[in-house]
Amino acid sequence: MLKGFKRNCPEANHRSLQRDLKAMVDRGLIVAEGETHQLLYRLVGPH
Repeated sequence: MLKGFKRNCPEANHRSLQRDLKAMVDRGLIVAEGETHQLLYRLVGPH
């Protein structure tokens, strides 16, 4: 997943992307699925 972000935003720092994704997971906006090197994120649908 991070590779896709890096492709679209090459100026973004890898650690910043990780931090931002974790913050979105913590807020319940997205869900992380899979193992460390195969981790995917998906949007959480309306409740």
